[in-house]
Amino acid sequence: MKSFFIVLFIAIFSGWGLQQVYAGQDEARNLDRLYIDEATISRGYTLSTDEGNFKVGVIPYAISDPVLVVAKEIPASHFPEKSTQGKVSLIYEYDIRKIKDNLQGVKKKASDISMQDTESLGALEKPIYVALKYDSDTLNKKVVHFWNKPTQSWIPLPSSTDFKNKLARAVIHLPYARLAVFEDDNVYEGAASWYAYKNCLCAASTIYPKGSFVRVTNIHPTSGKIGKSIIVRINDYGPDPNIHPDRVIDLDKVAFSELAVSLGSGLMMVRVEEVEHTPH
Repeated sequence: MKSFFIVLFIAIFSGWGLQQVYAGQDEARNLDRLYIDEATISRGYTLSTDEGNFKVGVIPYAISDPVLVVAKEIPASHFPEKSTQGKVSLIYEYDIRKIKDNLQGVKKKASDISMQDTESLGALEKPIYVALKYDSDTLNKKVVHFWNKPTQSWIPLPSSTDFKNKLARAVIHLPYARLAVFEDDNVYEGAASWYAYKNCLCAASTIYPKGSFVRVTNIHPTSGKIGKSIIVRINDYGPDPNIHPDRVIDLDKVAFSELAVSLGSGLMMVRVEEVEHTPH
């Protein structure tokens, strides 16, 4: 039995018991069943399970009725083999189910509530925020996907990456989903540094060969130029990944100045992707 924590947005922590079942390799692993009452709905909460590897955050009044939250880990064997190529996390499932009207206020513990006591929740009034731990040291972009059963495919969600804690975060509007983190083979994210050399829109890279053109986008969360992109030509090799494993590109100071508020920032988080044609 492991601990399961609900972290209230107002910094009040309340604990419920967690029964964790280690099933066979091809069976889902039950992580938790959690009852959310009216008081918690009004404050919002972040639910963290599997030792913090899977989190679901619900802002205040994203749901309007008491619910049972069921969290599971789903084996990859439940999906077509080719569909899980590029996956760098476990597959998690959450299911937010409404407590039937005649039982609201009667059953107040998750252990007292069966699935027969619940019903589908329907559309959420506000989005849910999810975070999944990934197991990869590459600089490839990490994207949270949800499983679309009718099309038998994984659908990407708008995602961001917490590089320090190796968490991929996303926003989703569904009361039920199966989620996993995948790497994008063609897009990289990491830190960009700068150097004074050619005074041009150029850069050094260990990923792309000299002569390549890449689009570099500022994704630094506190930058005044977040979202701004430029195209640069790769004309040198670096930075050394053995010394700077978190750096994805080394920009000439002219190129860095286009994306950063000032050279004084030293480093900024960027997304890098190759473009086929030279800029006009």
